[in-house]
Parts: sequence; C-alpha cells; structure tokens
Amino acid sequence: MTQKISSHALAIAAMIGATSMAAFAAPVSAPVAGPAAGPAADMPPMPPAVPVQPVKPPVKLIAPPGVAATVNGVTITTAQVDAMAIKMAGDNAVNQLIDQTLIDQAAAKQHLVVSDADVQAEIDKLAAEVAPKTLAQAIVEHHTTLDELKDQIKLNLERTKLSSVGITAPRMLHVREILIATIAIPSRMPGAPGAPTAKPHTPDEALAIIKTIQAQLKAGKSFEDLEKIYNEDPGTKPKGGDLGMVYEGAPIDPNFVAAVLPLKRGQITPTPAKSYAGYHLVQVIDTTEDHPASDNALFATAEQNYITQHAQGNAQHYIQTLKDSGNVVNYMAQ
Repeated sequence: MTQKISSHALAIAAMIGATSMAAFAAPVSAPVAGPAAGPAADMPPMPPAVPVQPVKPPVKLIAPPGVAATVNGVTITTAQVDAMAIKMAGDNAVNQLIDQTLIDQAAAKQHLVVSDADVQAEIDKLAAEVAPKTLAQAIVEHHTTLDELKDQIKLNLERTKLSSVGITAPRMLHVREILIATIAIPSRMPGAPGAPTAKPHTPDEALAIIKTIQAQLKAGKSFEDLEKIYNEDPGTKPKGGDLGMVYEGAPIDPNFVAAVLPLKRGQITPTPAKSYAGYHLVQVIDTTEDHPASDNALFATAEQNYITQHAQGNAQHYIQTLKDSGNVVNYMAQ
C-alpha cells in the first residue's frame, strides 16, 4: 500500500511540475510580432493546464470478526494466523516476554525509574543514526510503532541499569600518540621524515625514527609539534594524535595498554610501545585522578560508556540469575 501511495504522489508531483513549467513557457511560445519571431510564431498555443485532482486517501477495510484475509472466497481466520505464529515464533516470543516481565519486576522492586526524558534522549540518538531517513520512515520499515519503540527502549534502559549494579569504571588515561608504522597503512601520511610512503618501515628504521623524536623531546620540543611532523596513524593524525581513553582491559593491543597504564599526567612512554601497527610514543594528557575541571564531562562520559557496555554484556547473565531465583514456568517449552 505504501508503494502505491508513493507512486501516486510522484505522479501528482510530476503533474504539478509540468503545469508550472507550462505556465512559465507560455509567454515564450506565444506569437511574437515581426519577422524576428521565426518558427516560434508558427507554434500552436499551449493547451490549458489540467487541474490537479486531489488525492483520495486509501479506504481502510473493516475485517469481519475473526477474519484475517480472504482468497478467492476462502477465509483465513485470525485463529489460523495465531496458530501459525505460535508454531513459527511462539517459544522465542514467550522467552522474550518472560525476560521482559522479570526485568519489570526487578525494576519495581528496586524502585528503578526510567523517565520519559531518558527514553526521549535515546529516541533523539536513534533519529540521528538513521538520517537521512526520518525516524518515522525507519519505524514503518521495521513494522513497528513509535509507542512500541519507546516501550522497547524503556525495557533496554531498565535492563542496562539493573545489569550495571556493581560495575565500576577503572582508572582511565586520556592519551595522544606518535605512531611510526611497520605495516602498510592505506592513508599513510606523506612527508614524514625517513618514511617512504610506498612501503612500511622496517623495525630498525622505525626505532631509529623514534630515537630521533626522543632526542628532540629531550631538547625541549613539544610532543604536540612533533606529532604533527612524525605521526603516521591516519586515524589520529587529524585529531593531533588523540587516541581517547586507555584503561585496563581496553579493546586495543595489550602491549600498548601495559606500556601506558603506569604513566601519570604529562608523562611520555620512556620506551616505545609495540603494537601490530608499529612503534608508538604515547603521552598522557590527563587521568581520572588528575584532570582539569574542563574535562569532567569527558571522563564522566567515558566512565558511563564503560559501565553501559559491560552492563549490556552482563545482561543475559543477570536475567538468568532472576530466572534461577524466581518461580518461572514456561508451558510452551514442554
């Protein structure tokens, strides 16, 4: 039905466009006095514009009680649809409803509240993610409604908050880097001293460049200035080498993490950190325990993201504990 309406709308738009063009073209194609008129003077006058007929809304069919469809006079009942749906997805649907009920009960027991503002914030994020589509278009494509989407978001937020109990963020270090690459990187920055762009450095070449950078640091050059010259990481180069937050268990090379964790604010790795990409010199911009007030929001967001990610990973385990400690009987599982 949506496709038919869209095609009809496009046809109406085309008619409107043609009518408008005709209105603008009429004076041009009208006869012009004098011999300079040329062939245009012999053209017949434009036909009158065809009035655009209003689009009639589709007629909504009212189904007889208990009837889902008819096929050449044969009735398909809603009971048949229900029976097939239960066969196809019944067990999965029941399990989802069990999980949802357990979460709702646990949220009520712990007086956990997900506000309308919390839900709307997630709706706004989702709207930005589906752009350039509108949220309304995405909702139709997924065969749901805005109210159902809000209910699902509320459930997800409850599950995340409940699963996050006891999870605390580790110490975090906000860092920047200078990478000297030993693998081919598609966006290898041209012009880095001693860095031919056609092939990666050998380990010896990379370490020699690192020593040159370290000597310049000792001579008083700033890490920021040297990063602009030497950093070969195309992902961090546009951001001044900023790698974001590093913490114990971060999903990056463990050798890199181990080299960075002992550092304090302002310190630079005394020896280069080795990763699959090459050798890094890393400077700690600031840390959880030592950062300016202007970075409070940055660290708060990073810590909340850590808690949310780990809570989502812990959600199924949490729900299983609710099942184990509760009285759940799934008759459809028999």
